Amino acid sequence: MQLIFLILIFYFGWNLTKILITRLNIAEHLGLSILLGMGMYSLVYYILVLYLRILPLNSHILILLTLTFLTSTITRVFGFTLQYSLQSKVALSKLEVLLLLISILIFSYIALQNLYWPPYTPDSIHLFDFRAQRIFLGDIEGFFHGARYINSNNYPPFTSLLHYFYYMFGYTNPTNGYTLLLAAFLTTIFGYSHRLTQSRTKGMLIVTLILLTPSIWWNSILALTNIPLMEYFSLAILYLCDYKNSHGFRSTWLVSGILLGIASFIRQEAFWIPIILATLIISLKQKIVIQCLSFLTIFFIISSIWPTSISWISPIQHLQIETRTVARIMNDVTISNNLSYFGSLNTAIRGFWKSWSLIIIMFYLTILAQQLWLKKYSLSLIQFFGIFMSSCLIIGSMIFARRFSGWESLGDAVFRMGVIIIPVFWVGIITSPFWNILLNKGKR
Repeated sequence: MQLIFLILIFYFGWNLTKILITRLNIAEHLGLSILLGMGMYSLVYYILVLYLRILPLNSHILILLTLTFLTSTITRVFGFTLQYSLQSKVALSKLEVLLLLISILIFSYIALQNLYWPPYTPDSIHLFDFRAQRIFLGDIEGFFHGARYINSNNYPPFTSLLHYFYYMFGYTNPTNGYTLLLAAFLTTIFGYSHRLTQSRTKGMLIVTLILLTPSIWWNSILALTNIPLMEYFSLAILYLCDYKNSHGFRSTWLVSGILLGIASFIRQEAFWIPIILATLIISLKQKIVIQCLSFLTIFFIISSIWPTSISWISPIQHLQIETRTVARIMNDVTISNNLSYFGSLNTAIRGFWKSWSLIIIMFYLTILAQQLWLKKYSLSLIQFFGIFMSSCLIIGSMIFARRFSGWESLGDAVFRMGVIIIPVFWVGIITSPFWNILLNKGKR
């Protein structure tokens, strides 16, 4: 039964990806099938079983069979197909073999840790696994009441449902689900980078560098929301940057809207606000308003599911609150001598430095070298998002400090939050034209 469940998740995601987009790398298709399949299935299961309570708790296979049938029928009736980018058939080079071995070694360490250790951190037990246990025992009311009792309104149920799915099919350790999502994410990143750069080596290098980042492999064994959020959020940004990959209504922005929506089903934080603002600017500049409207519609529908079901703050209300808070901060900074903001800023920078460490220096040095070497001031869209989001995260931390007075004690939380943008840094670094020019000159 467990194998059937995973196969149906994959096949549902496989068909869904074919409906949404026209051109991908085969590795991207494989990875997105798991990420989109698990994410969208969790949403549908939550709505039908836990919120509306139309179906019983053990309706997993029924729901998946229905979703798979619907997406399969749509792809056949409308003739949706995917065009795969050309794959390199050349044997692996020595460098690629080395990168592959390093990636396998680190990923194996993470997988073995998750295979052995159940959820053990306080948040993973009290916020996520607790709710999964309530559903597993058939206590839907306990799932919702417990969520309110432990003040987890800003922790939507994606990770709790991931735990529950594993319990439901006889597994005693749900952290294996995080390993599956990480494998799907790395596969997608490799395929995306390979297609973007037309270089298999660069795709493998980006995957290896992501795995070598201490804050990522450390968070990968904690059964918390940070790594799943990183997977969906960073991919949402990367597919926004691939806006030219579209045909009719099918585009990467549809994929991005779903990924960003699922990210909001993992954490109800305001990470999405800068993305929405940037999307509006890009759509107006590139004259792709229809794609923008489809992106916004999908995102706001998905992101409203959790707040609506628990009578909490909707995304629009969230945006209004954050706007008022920003205005209040600017007013305080300009008319008062309140130095508490500088303490909060210091805490934010220290926390993010612990997470980003030398990556952020490499990112900005690459951009600087790119500008000096090319002698023109231009940024790729991925690099723009790296700069924009790193700035917004620091500013957003000050907003958080304004609203919550005890924020200075949350240095580790800032460290964990910083991982969500690291894949964008690495893709921005490795895809820089600076390296191509440098390598070509070195060959002369």
